[in-house]
Amino acid sequence: MDIKKIAQDYGFFLSIVVLLFLFVFLLTFFAADNWNEGLKEQLTKVLEESFPQEYIVSDMVSLPGGFSTLAVAYELQSAQENKPLEQREFCMIVRVSTLFGPMAAVYKYSNNVAEFISVINIQADCPKENVIINSIHDSFQIKFWLNRIPNILSDVERKIEEEQNE
Repeated sequence: MDIKKIAQDYGFFLSIVVLLFLFVFLLTFFAADNWNEGLKEQLTKVLEESFPQEYIVSDMVSLPGGFSTLAVAYELQSAQENKPLEQREFCMIVRVSTLFGPMAAVYKYSNNVAEFISVINIQADCPKENVIINSIHDSFQIKFWLNRIPNILSDVERKIEEEQNE
């Protein structure tokens, strides 16, 4: 075999691999906004079921370190313009493993306390889904994140306040 032919074949193969990676990166980059908007809409539905006309989902908050692959957090605003929130409140969507497969659990954070609200895409008016929600509510994963979220979001809250004071 000719070394020049091998180098050309290798270069051709490598260029195809680079183009595929570039294509996947561009798809991910341009789809991120749509993905985040979809999460925001789902979160709005869950909050509206649990706290009717009380909250508006505001901006997405960046989470520290590796949490961005497991969770996403949004700042909450009051739905009533004349009644602002007394302090910052956040809502966090966390992917949790359950007996029913991975699910997106929704937590609300305020006063350095996290509260489990519900699971996204499960309708509470169906008896079968109520059994799933009740079994998830007492699971280890939900309790783990109830204890972990205050640590994560208190750091985020402190960082936001420092940026605003500068």
